[in-house]
Amino acid sequence: MKINYKQIYYLLNNIPNPGGIDIKERLGIWVSKVSNGRTSTVLELDEVELRQMIVEMQETARRCNPELVKLETWRRRVIKAICEYHSLMGYYKNLTDDERVLLAKGEAVRAKGRGDEGGGNEVPTSAKLQTSIAFNRISVSELQALYNAKIRQNRIVRKANKAFEEDLRL
Repeated sequence: MKINYKQIYYLLNNIPNPGGIDIKERLGIWVSKVSNGRTSTVLELDEVELRQMIVEMQETARRCNPELVKLETWRRRVIKAICEYHSLMGYYKNLTDDERVLLAKGEAVRAKGRGDEGGGNEVPTSAKLQTSIAFNRISVSELQALYNAKIRQNRIVRKANKAFEEDLRL
C-alpha cells in the first residue's frame, strides 16, 4: 500500500494538539502506538498497521471536529440521493458501487460548476482523483441545496414511474 502522506498530515492537523508537540513527533507517536512500540517510522509499518493507523486517526479527527462529521454526512446524503436517481431512471445497471459513487460525485461537481478545480498546479492526477478533490471542495450549504434538489427530482420521477405503471395496467 502506498503511503498517502497528504492524508496523514491532513488528519494530524485536524486532531487537537494541546501540548504543542511538533507534527513529525506526533506522527511518530501514532506510528509507535499502532505498531505496539516496534517502530516510530511510517515506512516500517506493514499495510495492516498503516490502514489501522489511518482509521484510528480518522475516528479521532471526527470526534474532535463536529464540522467534519456534518460535512461527511451531507456528502453521503448527496451521493445516496444521486445514486437513487440513477437507479430510478434505470441508469448504470452494470456498474460496481465504486463506479456509481464516482459518477454521483462527478454529477455533483458538474452541478456546482466545480469541474475545473481538479488538481490545480500540482502533479497531474487521474480524473477519478480530480473528481474526488473537486467534490470535497463543495461546501455544506451547497451540498444541502444539491441534496434537496435531487430529493425533489426523485419524488417527481417516482410519481411519474407510478403513473406510467398504472397506465400500463389499464
